Amino acid sequence: MRREVITLRPDASVAAAIQAILRHRVGGLPVVEGDAVVGIVTPRDLLGQALYRLVGDIMTTDVATV
Repeated sequence: MRREVITLRPDASVAAAIQAILRHRVGGLPVVEGDAVVGIVTPRDLLGQALYRLVGDIMTTDVATV
């Protein structure tokens, strides 16, 4: 049985990577440029990037208050 390999390009957004990993229920995805594998991205890679951002950079600012 042959399965389609799900890949990402280096210019894919972090959001696209998260969506692909969740949608396909995989532990990581190869990153390809042309026919060459140039890396792999895992949930740990993605979480690691989030750790270096400030809450103020990612928070929603349009909040209804009472």
